[in-house]
Amino acid sequence: MKTKTERRVEFARLISDLILRAYNEHGIQVAIFWFHRTEDQQQALYAIGRTIELHRKPVTNCDGIIKKSKHQDWEAEDLCIIDPKTGEWQWSRIPEYTILGRLAKELGMAWGGDWDGDEIRDPNDFDCFHFEYKERPE
Repeated sequence: MKTKTERRVEFARLISDLILRAYNEHGIQVAIFWFHRTEDQQQALYAIGRTIELHRKPVTNCDGIIKKSKHQDWEAEDLCIIDPKTGEWQWSRIPEYTILGRLAKELGMAWGGDWDGDEIRDPNDFDCFHFEYKERPE
């Protein structure tokens, strides 16, 4: 079993490999927009769709206390695709997020785009931006 530090270092390497492969193999520019979350940040996200912003779907199943997010342990990152012409963050580029998800799985990571089990249609009904560490057998 790897230590927390070993898992974090391996995950950082995997994310770097993912970002480099996305650009070198597919011309997709990627930025990290959320890596670590505090307990308070996780609780605030958990409240969305439950006690605040009731018009929205819940954005996480992790409350930050009883069920912690991998973001709290530095073992998950949310990535965003960058438009190469404008430099703006792009949230609805489903084909590019699908490529990132495939590359992440090839590298041994979990991808949030797989979590609902449906075909990817809308970035608002699944976590296509989320990539997380999966420990591999030694």
